[in-house]
Amino acid sequence: MTTLLTRDGISCHDTFFWSSDYCENPERANARWLAEEPIWWSERLGGAVVVRYDDVKRVMTEHATFGQSPIYDGAFVDAFAGPTLPALDPPDHNVLRKMVAKHFTVQVIESGFSERIRSIVAGIIEEFDGESFEIYHDCTDKLVARVAALLIGGDMGDPRLLAEHNAAVIRYMRKTRERKDHTEERASGKEAGDALIAYLSALYDERSRDPGDATDLLAALSRTAAGKDEAVRMAALSLVAGVDTTVRGIANTLLALLRHPDQLDVVRT
Repeated sequence: MTTLLTRDGISCHDTFFWSSDYCENPERANARWLAEEPIWWSERLGGAVVVRYDDVKRVMTEHATFGQSPIYDGAFVDAFAGPTLPALDPPDHNVLRKMVAKHFTVQVIESGFSERIRSIVAGIIEEFDGESFEIYHDCTDKLVARVAALLIGGDMGDPRLLAEHNAAVIRYMRKTRERKDHTEERASGKEAGDALIAYLSALYDERSRDPGDATDLLAALSRTAAGKDEAVRMAALSLVAGVDTTVRGIANTLLALLRHPDQLDVVRT
C-alpha cells in the first residue's frame, strides 16, 4: 500500500521528484519506489505515478479502465487544432498509429535515409569550433531537428526557428501537465502550433502532387486513407514530440554510458 507523506499539502515525493537531487541520481529514487512504493500519488500532477512494469503495462493496455487524459495531452490537441495520436484512445489510436509506424521502421530508415543522415552528422561535426563542444546544443539539438525534417519531407527552413516552435509547444504541454497557470504558454504554444501546421499543410500539398515511391512521412501518408488534416497533425506531432524526446534520449544515453564505462566499451566494440 502506498504511504502518502505530505508537507503543506504537497507530496514529499513531489518535492523530491522535481528537484535537482532527483535529476542527479534518479536510479536511486526509482529503485526505492520500485521496492517500497510502486504506486504513489502526485499532488502536482494530479494523478498516480506508477513504477512497476506489470502495473505500467496494465495502465497502457486496459483502455476501457485507463483512458487518455485531456490534462496531459490537451495541449497537443489545442496547439494543432485537432486530435493527435497521444490524445486518442483505441480503436482510433490504433488505426492512425498503424498508418504511421511502418514509415519509421529500421528497414525504412536504413534503405531510404541512412546515407543522408550520415551526411548530416558529418556536417554538424564540421561545425564544431575548438577542442570541446556541448553535446546537447552543439550536436543532438541540431542533429535531431535536421533528421526529423528529413524524415517528414522538408528542409523546414531555419533549424533555429523550428527549435523555437518546438520549445514553445513543449512549454505549453509541460505547464498543463504541471497543472499551473499557462495563459502565457498557451498563447505562444498556439502561435507556434499554427506556424507549424501552416508550413506542413503547404508541404503536404507539394509532396502529395507526385509522391511516387518516396518514403518521407508526408509523401507516404498522402498514399494512405489518412486525410490531409490527420497527416499534417501527425507530422507536426512527430516534429515536436519526436524531436524533444530524442534529443533528451541521446543526451541521457550518453550520460549513462559515461557513468558506466564498461557499457561504453560494449557499445564501442
